[in-house]
Amino acid sequence: MTYDYTIEPQKEDPLVKVVDEALEYFSEAAVPGKWIVDIMPFLEILPEWLPGVQFQKTARTWKRATMAMVEEPYAYVKRQMDLRSNDVSYVSKMLEQYESDVSPEEEHAIKWTAATLYGAGADTSVSTLTSFYLAMSVCPEVQKKAQEEIDRVVGKSRLPTFSDRENLPYVEAIVKEILRWLPVAPLGMPHAADEENLFKGYRIPKGSVILPNVWWFTHDPATYHEPMQFIPERYFEPYNEPYPDMIWGYGRRACAGRAFADASIYLTCVQSLAVFDIRKAVDEMGREIDPKIHLQGGAIAHPAPFKCRISPRSEGHENLINMTMSKHPWEESHAKYIPSMKA
Repeated sequence: MTYDYTIEPQKEDPLVKVVDEALEYFSEAAVPGKWIVDIMPFLEILPEWLPGVQFQKTARTWKRATMAMVEEPYAYVKRQMDLRSNDVSYVSKMLEQYESDVSPEEEHAIKWTAATLYGAGADTSVSTLTSFYLAMSVCPEVQKKAQEEIDRVVGKSRLPTFSDRENLPYVEAIVKEILRWLPVAPLGMPHAADEENLFKGYRIPKGSVILPNVWWFTHDPATYHEPMQFIPERYFEPYNEPYPDMIWGYGRRACAGRAFADASIYLTCVQSLAVFDIRKAVDEMGREIDPKIHLQGGAIAHPAPFKCRISPRSEGHENLINMTMSKHPWEESHAKYIPSMKA
């Protein structure tokens, strides 16, 4: 959608690698309190060789990664447009508005909005979908109940689509619970106070950094019973616990891609449930391995690494998967154009 770029389906993709590296650095950089220069800004002007000032070298390395994430896919689109071999993408549509008369300021805006559009959804959606496979592997009863609902409403001859969503309330509850159970940004994103304020007796000076404790909001036992457990039923009678919309952020800085991310997550979950059984991994003795359930550190948190087994639910479901692959085969990757751009 952003660049009209088709990735390598079976091996490491050069542009995905660039973006993954930049997002890993972003997740580390955005951890509140990690960098002493944020507390003592004068350190920024000190020589790099002094003890405690090595963050300057780190910042340069991470900036190069960020700029590669911004510049390389943009250069790819420009190249494809010059060759007239591109299809529609966000970047190409924006450039077509200006034809050959795009100003440096407009080009800067196109580059960075595109990088934000892709970067903001890449790492976060991966984390959420990883949590989905973890949850399904440790909660077979939840998986079975969802599959029974899908079979009853959709049948076994086609994949569920977005139009089936309103008729699959239990699958919908699973998606809500994934977002609540292991929130992608446990401390949200840092906000700054525009002006001094007083809240419940606490003075908040202008410019104060404010961190919304999303983890607590989604695990407050006063709101969610047994908050550490994965329980989709909490959104139905008799509990009627609230949708965890705080995971999307707040105010003007709330996630601009919320609808797109929500739709993407839902479709991946419901179609995976329709055709796959997801189970715990087993050891060399055939015994199931209980994965550790916790988030790794970082502004964008991921579940700790785990293994699971994924297999078609039946021969009929395997045929459905193969039919889908035949109807929508892998397209030829555009990765071959990336080395030539760097040459």
